[in-house]
Amino acid sequence: MLLPSSVEPTFLRLSAAFTQPTAVRMTVLMVGMILSRGRHTVTAALRMVGSLACGHFSSYHQVFSLASWSSWTLSRILTRMILDLLGADEPIPPTPSSGSTTLTTNTRRRGR
Repeated sequence: MLLPSSVEPTFLRLSAAFTQPTAVRMTVLMVGMILSRGRHTVTAALRMVGSLACGHFSSYHQVFSLASWSSWTLSRILTRMILDLLGADEPIPPTPSSGSTTLTTNTRRRGR
């Protein structure tokens, strides 16, 4: 998939969290979700990218249900990207109180 040169480094850094086939599908989904309006679902993303999505649509749904990737690795990459944007001498902005939200999502992604 051809990406604008301005976003290609970002997508390449994020792809390190995925296997090669999953990284390609995740890139297609991210582009589709950026372009989609309304609900950001896998189906809406695939509608937006149209024929750029190679393969069967179910393989894109499997990115979130069966594909093996590490949300910890992805979060580490995203955190590093945010810290790089802030700069070394910038203070890190405070986060909301940890008591205000409850995280109940399972973060393990093992695949089959």
